[in-house]
Amino acid sequence: MTMSLRMGRKALTIGVILATALASLMAAALVAPLKASAAGCASGSLIKGTLPAVYYCGADGKRYVFTNDKNYFTWYADFSGVAVVSDSVLADIAIGGNVTYRPGRKMLKIQSDPRTYVIAHGGVLRHVPSEACAATLYGSNWNTKIDDVSDAFFVNYSMGAALTVCADYSPTAELALSPTINADKSLTPAGSAPSVTSVTPPSGSANVAVGADVTATFNVAMDASTLNGTTFTLTKSGTGTGSVSGAVTYSGNTATFNPNADLEAGATYTARITTGAKSQSGAALSADYSWSFTAGGSASAPVQVTSITPPDGGTGVSTSTAITATFSGAMNASTINAGTFTLKEGATAVAGTVNYTGNTATFTPGAALDANATYTATITSGAKDMSGNAVSGGSFSWSFTTGS
Repeated sequence: MTMSLRMGRKALTIGVILATALASLMAAALVAPLKASAAGCASGSLIKGTLPAVYYCGADGKRYVFTNDKNYFTWYADFSGVAVVSDSVLADIAIGGNVTYRPGRKMLKIQSDPRTYVIAHGGVLRHVPSEACAATLYGSNWNTKIDDVSDAFFVNYSMGAALTVCADYSPTAELALSPTINADKSLTPAGSAPSVTSVTPPSGSANVAVGADVTATFNVAMDASTLNGTTFTLTKSGTGTGSVSGAVTYSGNTATFNPNADLEAGATYTARITTGAKSQSGAALSADYSWSFTAGGSASAPVQVTSITPPDGGTGVSTSTAITATFSGAMNASTINAGTFTLKEGATAVAGTVNYTGNTATFTPGAALDANATYTATITSGAKDMSGNAVSGGSFSWSFTTGS
């Protein structure tokens, strides 16, 4: 039975001002003050002035504030990397915002909300439905992995979809997605051209559900007003060509084109993002970005897993093997990740990377598998097709055993 997590915890002290932190920072003060770089401060560095507060220098040349010490320690083990700059130099560096907790390290809550959340890439919060789920994700001492955040700083985060099953989230995968604050916040040098990092349906895909939306995800935050029916278009090729009418929305670095009617089965479509699309800093795409796909799938029937490697029940499998699952139709690439394609040896999760191309998802282990061990691969219900359906049956699992 699902139950909300309730953890009454003492509110955290704001600012990195613990006595131990201060001692480390005083030691850092022995270092000669740094001069600000041309962009304001060196990307990825940590700086402070005469006060104890520590700042992260983003790739955009701005400084980002650690809201408390526990936030800081999700990113760094100590203060040894903090350099001291003069207060006048510090004052010349614009504040870009607050640093959010590193995804995968902790769970969060606020005292005015009984729910507990895990943190996903980009400061996205996802509600944890039960204590059992929390224990699955963070172990038997999960209750020590929860930090209270002030209501004032809770607004630094955005709200994502609640976890429907615990396998929809992987702390290890989230840590890998956000190795630095630059990566977590998608920070790039000010004025640099934004780029499209992923699209759905994937370029060249066939049998796309006729009810599918079309999405483009960018490497930086975009100016939402520049993403509209003029800069994000969809056209049909061949006989009866023309623009497809639809609505364009933007959220979390992703623009979505929602056609007003189902696509035509068998027709090929081309989506295009023009240079009229601009980042929040006003930089435009360096060139139009386009991709094509062919419609033909059902708007409601979920796809199936049609082939897998290694085979179910396979033995003597190489310890360096990659694990693949091929689907009968196009999947939403943004839902194919280390949280929805998992590999376990017994109850122990295997770290690895997940890629999706040509209707095939591939899990590549981060290290060689153990010899003579049995592994179970799972495609969870969090993996969705282009109509938002999970694979047929809700999830799909298979097992194999490695050789000596």
